[in-house]
Amino acid sequence: MLRGFPEADIQSIIFETMEKFRIGIYGNTLAGNLSGGNKRKLVTAMAMMGNPPIILLDESSAGVDPYSRRLLWKTIRDES
Repeated sequence: MLRGFPEADIQSIIFETMEKFRIGIYGNTLAGNLSGGNKRKLVTAMAMMGNPPIILLDESSAGVDPYSRRLLWKTIRDES
């Protein structure tokens, strides 16, 4: 369950969010098996689900390659 979302929409919301953060290819991978950078992207994506009024991120792009870092920053900025 995701707070604030109808149960029928949860799968599509999850897939849409994963694609925004470019982690869709890891949909069947356990979080513990992801690289450090992809774990950070996953945690950021989870934090942003539901469009909360405020999000506190601590070094969300640390350990992420430069290309992915820019994509992560752009996605965060676009979602704000």
